Amino acid sequence: AVDLEAMQAGAADYLVKGQLDAPLLERSIRYALERKRSEIQIQRRNRELALLNQVIAASASGFALDAILQITCRELALTFNVPRVTALLLNDDQSAAVISAQYVESDISPLIGLTIPIQSSFLKSLLASKAPLFIEDCQTDPRLAPAHPLLQQRGIASLLLLPLFIDNDPVGAIL
Repeated sequence: AVDLEAMQAGAADYLVKGQLDAPLLERSIRYALERKRSEIQIQRRNRELALLNQVIAASASGFALDAILQITCRELALTFNVPRVTALLLNDDQSAAVISAQYVESDISPLIGLTIPIQSSFLKSLLASKAPLFIEDCQTDPRLAPAHPLLQQRGIASLLLLPLFIDNDPVGAIL
């Protein structure tokens, strides 16, 4: 009767006072931890689906690419709780990348329109690899040497660069 009442009241598990033993307690703790892990995973999946829905809605609405990227930057920042997300688009000859959209949560002004020359082969090799790249310490990473002053001024310590492609051709990156 106690077990039925507990479950009807919304309990996921219960222990009866006076009937505790080590295996039962261990099972209950393991069950609670697994339930919490599952809840966290479901919350993460729900955030990802909401993000995807926002991007799809923006794409389907007929917005210009810059507006879609702006929505994407904002939704990525809010979904993953990061202070800024930037979208770079390559120019026609792929000699430079232009910041076309940016979300920043602080007082720092966005850098929309800033052109970043692609002098090194770093960004080109990133785009050719078609794989994300995580840079843990961008202040000392030699691949980012030309951008060190800007990164330091903006307080950017690490980066996750995600290349963007249209029909298998590199068009930019989200970072």
